[in-house]
Amino acid sequence: MYFRSGDQRTLTKEGVAKLGLAYAFPAGIQCVQVNSNSPSKSQGLVFADPARHEGKRVGYFPDQQTWRKLPTVEGRAELWVGYWNEAKPGPEDLARDKFVRGINCDLADGRKWHIPVVRVYDGAQERWISELPSAWIDDGQGGLSRGTEPTAKHIHLWELTAPLADAMFVVAAGEQGEWPDDRAVGRAVVALLQTNYVVGASELDFLELVGTEEAFAIVCTATRYDVLSDWMDQKKRNCDQSTESGASLSDGAAA
Repeated sequence: MYFRSGDQRTLTKEGVAKLGLAYAFPAGIQCVQVNSNSPSKSQGLVFADPARHEGKRVGYFPDQQTWRKLPTVEGRAELWVGYWNEAKPGPEDLARDKFVRGINCDLADGRKWHIPVVRVYDGAQERWISELPSAWIDDGQGGLSRGTEPTAKHIHLWELTAPLADAMFVVAAGEQGEWPDDRAVGRAVVALLQTNYVVGASELDFLELVGTEEAFAIVCTATRYDVLSDWMDQKKRNCDQSTESGASLSDGAAA
């Protein structure tokens, strides 16, 4: 749940979007006005998606809840995020109604979170191909055929993982390269988790879900590093076998 300090006006979906929280409210919004008994000790508005608070009353109950102030953003009201102490949110609580297909990954809470697979390396074509949802396109013959490009809704995942996938290719090839900075990794991690869950950077921080190990696992899952690594290993083995075969033939010819 969230708290906006200093303003008790009811929020609409448009208002929530202006606060940068549209990702957390795909459905309904319930608003409750509070006075000085609030996270900031000032009047304001507690708001939440009631569907995610079954059996709980939306409001501020300090003895039963944990709250944290969100980072200050210029031009944005003071915001706080909170949860019920006896019901700290997990993947089942924060899941969206519809998932993008992927693979489960263990995060720092010990639970499995579903990470969308964005791309996979196709060894036959020797290029990355999209695993994201794509629209069917006009085949020019009066019918439709499966498209290969991500939909507009998901293209950002392809773009955010591009530098990470390229860096992993270099690593898998055993070459020296420069790994993208933590900000690039962090943006990709947030976007990937936000695809299937109503979370952003602040919620992931608050719930302590991602550390260095988890961030790397999420990126590896989204880019199917295991497939790339297996392909590179197989390619190296084939190359080694070819070299050995050539050496033997050369030795035999000399004899």
